[in-house]
Amino acid sequence: MFLNRIGEVSIDVRSPWRDDPFDRKGSGEILTRLVRSLDKSCVISLRGEWGSGKSVFLRRLGAYLELSGVRTIHIDAWKTDYLEDPLMAFISATNARLEEFSRGDESVSERASIAISSLATAGVKIIAPIAKVLTAALLPGGSHVIDAAGEAVQDIGSFFLQKERESRALEDDFRRSLENARDVLTNRRDGPIKSQVVVIIDELDRCRPHYAIKVLERIKHFFSIPGLVFIVATDARNLPAAIATVYGEKTDGEMYLRKFIDFEYDLPEPKASQFVPVLAREFGLTSLSAEVPPDAIAHHSGASLGPENYKALVERYGRALDVAEIIECFPAVASAMRLQPRDQAQAFTMLNAYVRSAPPSTVIVPRVLAISVGLRFYRPDLYRILKGGLGFNDIFIEGDTLLGRSAVIVRTGFRWDVEAFVDVESASDPKARLIAGMQAKIEAEADLAKRDAYTRIWARAGTSSKGLKGTISRALSLADSFAGD
Repeated sequence: MFLNRIGEVSIDVRSPWRDDPFDRKGSGEILTRLVRSLDKSCVISLRGEWGSGKSVFLRRLGAYLELSGVRTIHIDAWKTDYLEDPLMAFISATNARLEEFSRGDESVSERASIAISSLATAGVKIIAPIAKVLTAALLPGGSHVIDAAGEAVQDIGSFFLQKERESRALEDDFRRSLENARDVLTNRRDGPIKSQVVVIIDELDRCRPHYAIKVLERIKHFFSIPGLVFIVATDARNLPAAIATVYGEKTDGEMYLRKFIDFEYDLPEPKASQFVPVLAREFGLTSLSAEVPPDAIAHHSGASLGPENYKALVERYGRALDVAEIIECFPAVASAMRLQPRDQAQAFTMLNAYVRSAPPSTVIVPRVLAISVGLRFYRPDLYRILKGGLGFNDIFIEGDTLLGRSAVIVRTGFRWDVEAFVDVESASDPKARLIAGMQAKIEAEADLAKRDAYTRIWARAGTSSKGLKGTISRALSLADSFAGD
């Protein structure tokens, strides 16, 4: 029944930008050219709001870099932040990539095996004590670290007593091992470095503050070797906040981050008009609305068809027309409320679940419902008011101090839909008198946008046996049962 959340995005590694709803190939090409132009170690910050699609972009970018001849290593920092030291995650991910790269190629496997052993041995001497090393058993490629730990255990007891000179020697050994791993992945033996290895670090903004900062510090202190480039996904709020958590509120998080970052690239804001059709197909809503003729969607307003003709569309197509109008109007809602793709996907989970599970006799007011669901992510406080049973009248008309007519509702372009809905929702007149009064108002209205909006509400109010009072509260209570976290 398509009630699940949107699934994992499938990426064709042979054509990474195919079916990209955000058309971010241009950003991928820019970053690829930057990477290939670098001959020194470098850290690139890929900036985007939480939920803006950074993870999927990085997967596409990684595949694109591989097609361009640049080897990549992926690290999901959030999956490894139970470790005391992120260096373990770096070593394990690199060794796993070496194994994958050399699999089935005898000419490479011997060099890869030496690189794996060397990197693990050098790393374990730095990571002491041994208790930290043992947690690596859960990581891909981590077994090599465990093997090395057995050989290094005699040295670990005296690790903390070593002099600064000895500590630097260990770091130098580690960097030489890292250079060896780089050379294996780039097929380099002698001569200048002709290709880079890119380490892609995702989900850093979801990690524990101490761990997130330590990731950046480890990159700076141990991974500064030519040909090694880091691309780190960040946002403008969580990482600076993490720095303030660790070093105190007076610490300027942005300034501190600049110690580690060489380039910053802002991922373009995704457009809801591109993503919503993808969500509609993913949830099967496109097929649900397929019976509605395209011209009915393009010219469904009362101004184009007249009130009676539009009412005929509502009566003929019913739920299919509701779905078609939700698909049509939601991009405007998402854009006005600045919903990130993750929020849009969760909102569509709710809308999809509701239109499929609501009784056939339930009247749905698409634009008002779309605005209501969007509020869950834009203004949760107002969403809770609506879900609790108070009407739109309490929020948008009398409650200007809460949100205001001139704010998000005007940006959606659906102000008149909301006000027409409020007229019906709060009316005390008998249904027949209410419907007649609305029809007279529509016929006398000169403003086509307002006439159009009142027609949409009037047509649906006329099909409701219970009226529209409480419609949104009931809808949100049901839809919220399916909402994602």
